[in-house]
Amino acid sequence: MSAAMNSSLSDILDSYDDDQDFENYNQLATNSSSGFGPSEVVGAPMASRVILGIIYTSTMIVCGVGNLLLLIVIATYKKMRTITNALIANLALSDFILAVVCIPFIMDYYIVRPDRTWAYGDAFCAVVNYIRMASLYVSTNALLVIAVDRYLVIMSPQIPRMSPRVVALTILAVWVISMLLAVPAAHFSQAVPYVTQGGAFCGQVWKIHHAKSYKAYYLFMLVFEFIIPVLIMCFCYFRIGMRIWFRTIPGHPTQSQQANVQNSKEKVIRLLIVIVGLFILCWLPYYVYAVIRDFFPYVLQLTAHNTTIYFIVEAIGIANSMINTVVYIGMNHNARKFMRKLPKTCYQAYKRRRGRSIEPWNDEMRLGEGPLPNNSSSSRRGQPNSTPRMNFRLADRRRSVRPTLVKTQMVATIA
Repeated sequence: MSAAMNSSLSDILDSYDDDQDFENYNQLATNSSSGFGPSEVVGAPMASRVILGIIYTSTMIVCGVGNLLLLIVIATYKKMRTITNALIANLALSDFILAVVCIPFIMDYYIVRPDRTWAYGDAFCAVVNYIRMASLYVSTNALLVIAVDRYLVIMSPQIPRMSPRVVALTILAVWVISMLLAVPAAHFSQAVPYVTQGGAFCGQVWKIHHAKSYKAYYLFMLVFEFIIPVLIMCFCYFRIGMRIWFRTIPGHPTQSQQANVQNSKEKVIRLLIVIVGLFILCWLPYYVYAVIRDFFPYVLQLTAHNTTIYFIVEAIGIANSMINTVVYIGMNHNARKFMRKLPKTCYQAYKRRRGRSIEPWNDEMRLGEGPLPNNSSSSRRGQPNSTPRMNFRLADRRRSVRPTLVKTQMVATIA
């Protein structure tokens, strides 16, 4: 839920001069983020850094490249501008921002710097934490909207599908609500200097007198951004799976048709299970850790590597963005088809832009030369016209060529 506090317990306690803060600190120490034990050390084992590096690098590449291509395809091809794809594009945009804005800073902070020091100041600390949490909430709410939309389409076909206006308002609501929910992450984020060493850590630092507000806020997030969305998605996809599984083909289908339908049913149900199951598997450890950190902090003090554990469970949660990208692109036939077509479309657009210049005219067609068109009756009766053909092209359609008759000459003027 925030950047991890990378300091030993003694380092932090040294910075607290207020007796009341010191007295309550043992149970509220983890309010600054991931939590830490009595012998928490700066840095992480090499194995954990390698695991984190693989997860974050894969997520950055897959989400960055894959979601960017998906957004370009949806914006370029009219056939891809459907209601479902608009909702998926909303999810893709959130995951793309996370990949290109937050993950590079996270990798530098968690993996590249062995002493885990934040070198970008308070402003960037607040921005990165804010975007990271807003992206999490946007992804959760976007997945929830997609599940409800699919449920209504399949289970209640008599209800009209969302109009483009309703879709736009729904997407706007998802972003506004998610951005508002993430405001505390920015408000309480700061780069706090270490006491016994140089540098600083980036984390959410809640004051002692905000303890009740802190716990209430994260309990609210747990319920409304994880438990309720998971229950709704499970309900929607379970009902959809049941409807698809027990649907029969009208008439007297052949054995081959029945086998194809059965394979399609199994494929759809597997996809639904993958979407919900992986979301739960990725984010459940993160929220379990948050509950332990906020309500049972003494558990985290039993190990010296609880900060590293936090980094790992957070990385697994962020990896759900990569899974979303693979699912919604890898299992979308139209998306893959238009992605393969995209390089050719871009090349054709490039050639058209290069062609927007006036090509040289032929020697036969110079300004002021050539006889008038023969508009006599003989010409209209089928006799050949001796007027030279205008043998030039103007590739830029924004310009036009207007022939002007002046006595016995043709003058081409370019407007």
